[in-house]
Amino acid sequence: MWLFFFVYLIGFNINYSQVKEITLIDSDEKDIIRDVKILTKNDSVFATSNELGHIYLDLEFLKENKYFEIKTSHFLYNSITININTLTDTIYLDRKPYFLDEVVVTAPKKEKQFYKISAYFRSWRLSNSKLQNYVEGLKEVVIPYDSSKSTREYFTAYISFKDSLFNKNFIDISIGGDGYLFTKIYREDYYTRFKNNYELIKKSAYNFDLKEDNSIVGNVKFDIDNQICEIIKKDVADGVKIFGKSLSYKNYVYEKWNNLGKRHLQMSRNTIKKEVKSKNKIITVETVTEIYVFNVDYQHVEKPKKYKNIINPDKSFYNSLFYEEYRKKYPLQPEIEVQLNNLKFNENSY
Repeated sequence: MWLFFFVYLIGFNINYSQVKEITLIDSDEKDIIRDVKILTKNDSVFATSNELGHIYLDLEFLKENKYFEIKTSHFLYNSITININTLTDTIYLDRKPYFLDEVVVTAPKKEKQFYKISAYFRSWRLSNSKLQNYVEGLKEVVIPYDSSKSTREYFTAYISFKDSLFNKNFIDISIGGDGYLFTKIYREDYYTRFKNNYELIKKSAYNFDLKEDNSIVGNVKFDIDNQICEIIKKDVADGVKIFGKSLSYKNYVYEKWNNLGKRHLQMSRNTIKKEVKSKNKIITVETVTEIYVFNVDYQHVEKPKKYKNIINPDKSFYNSLFYEEYRKKYPLQPEIEVQLNNLKFNENSY
């Protein structure tokens, strides 16, 4: 019996040794990176880094299935491809170059009462990692200098896709909001809008933790002029019991701000992920919305000739293949792009 137990332990250790723990690190700031997806063939998601920036890769499984190379995917970082035989304990990733000079700025005229922001956006919904809905488009936002007046938003083009079996496959968890197609562009950053709910804890000259009650829920970065340039915020609720089921709710907000000229949003990403666990299954619904501002105009602030006030998610609205240009400029995560081929392109109503 002891011999059997000893042999069992040896076998266990051999198997366990094939699971490699790897930490994902920002190459510049040396911070850990969560939510980095590890992709294999056909851009399938194999693993995702956790809150500590760790991933666990079963090397034996990868080799048996002839996955000799893996690829990283994260909306803020450049993807890299790595041979599994050269994996180390740490993977360093470089940030994507979302430079401030990518935004075209037209000089202001004092007599103008408004300025205009042009943006590219996209939003999608996943159910158990399967893409169900996807919309991407262009919008113009006319913003009064008088902050007491409302902004006006015009959707000038968009395309939409839907799972051809959407009505059959659709899953919704109607708790905590959804966020799908919420593309509003605000005058102020997230922290400024909700600063009464948070406390800033200084980490370094320009870097602060975002504290809510007794928990660190994010990070705020300032530029040399003491203006906020980047915000990360997360809300997490785990283990909430509802009708005998366990609910997990996560909301991640990322914003990057351009502080040149009239301060404005440069890029944002909002992710809402909900998971319900019961005895027999796990249901996960995730929505992601990204916004990229590519132009700020202080002179030509006319209302567009043709537009929609709201998006009809069951229709498309466009007169050119605008998305080809903007997907090149702002690459879509490969694990999402590869699934677009499985969705139905909605009819054009332009």
